Amino acid sequence: GSDPQLGSSLNVPSGGDPRHTMLLVGVYYVLYTLNPKILLNTGLARPFICITPQGSVLNPVHPAAVGMRSLTCARLRSVIFGAFSQVVPERLPAAPAGNNC
Repeated sequence: GSDPQLGSSLNVPSGGDPRHTMLLVGVYYVLYTLNPKILLNTGLARPFICITPQGSVLNPVHPAAVGMRSLTCARLRSVIFGAFSQVVPERLPAAPAGNNC
C-alpha cells in the first residue's frame, strides 16, 4: 500500500501501470546486485506487479503535482532493496538511505 496522493510535488505519475519503470527500478537494482552479469531488459519485470490505487502517491490523479517525484522514487528503491535484503541478507547489503539530499 501507499499513502494518498500528496498536496506537494512528491507524487509519482505511474498512470496505474503495474510495471512502470519508476516503480520497478529498485527491483532491477537488487537483481543487478545479486548478479552483475545479468542482462537488464523488460523480461525481468514480468514476474513483478505493483498495485497502485488511483489517487495514491504512486498513482495520483490530475492535477497532482509531480515535479519532485525522484525523491519518492529514491525512497521506494530503498524500501524494495530493504525487503529483498530481509529475504537474502547474506547476499545483499543493508538498504540504502533513500534520498540523502
